Amino acid sequence: MLDEAVFEALLTRGYAIVHNYLTEPQRAEMAAALRRLLKPWEEVKDAPSPPHTAQHFFPYPEPCLNEAILNPIALQFARRWHDTHHIHYRQGLAMARYPGFTGNVGHPHIDN
Repeated sequence: MLDEAVFEALLTRGYAIVHNYLTEPQRAEMAAALRRLLKPWEEVKDAPSPPHTAQHFFPYPEPCLNEAILNPIALQFARRWHDTHHIHYRQGLAMARYPGFTGNVGHPHIDN
């Protein structure tokens, strides 16, 4: 999927859209994993102290999310694009904001 056409699109346009890079079963598994990590508002709203935010950082407790980030084909493509084997993952997070959140959106570590 990350073939010469994708590479050429990056070179000429500066971006590339790769449709269906992950299979439908992979996407469904990842969506279910995110729902287990980040409970829907309907499941947390009646808690004695409902949360205003939920977050999980890499590495995730759900292996399918880590596997998507550390995909060997994507890493190989990134090495080619950047012309280096020194590819570093910038820590990301899975996050949900619930009603009542008033923190600074630019700083995910701050929760009011």
